[in-house]
Amino acid sequence: MEVRDADGLKVIEHAGGIQGFSTELIYVPERNIGVVVLSNVYSSIPGTLGEQLLDVVLGKPVVLASERKPLPIAKEELNKFIGVYDLSPAFAITITAGGDSLMAQGTRQGQAIPMMYQGNAGEHAHFYVPHFDAEVEFMPDATGEVTSLVLHQGGASVPGKKRAASPGASK
Repeated sequence: MEVRDADGLKVIEHAGGIQGFSTELIYVPERNIGVVVLSNVYSSIPGTLGEQLLDVVLGKPVVLASERKPLPIAKEELNKFIGVYDLSPAFAITITAGGDSLMAQGTRQGQAIPMMYQGNAGEHAHFYVPHFDAEVEFMPDATGEVTSLVLHQGGASVPGKKRAASPGASK
């Protein structure tokens, strides 16, 4: 169970599941709002859907995955995001360029999946990963070089640092 503050409101939530199902329960006691999402598929989707349903009830705008459209980005711009980003000692995301977009592949995670460019917020570039209903936010350092990212998925935000290039590796 997690208790957090969301826009000045106390939010109590709990997620759970095992192979074959997953759930999300969100309760806002001050507004007497309860959101329950049940799924017969084990994934992070109930958490995302629960947050979106709460936003709808609170009158906030919600952008559904099906409403997202890729924005154009120059192929040469994609190169600054390429690299391996460590999110934990046992998990990394490898970012490569594939045609006109970026591709992401997690440690021990099948094949690389496409990411859709969503634009910049300040100096941070945002890419959406439709397959996982996740967003990847790339962040530059003071020199403008992209050195880290944040994976936003299922209500969590996980930072990752870009690995230094191996000696002799070309950019």
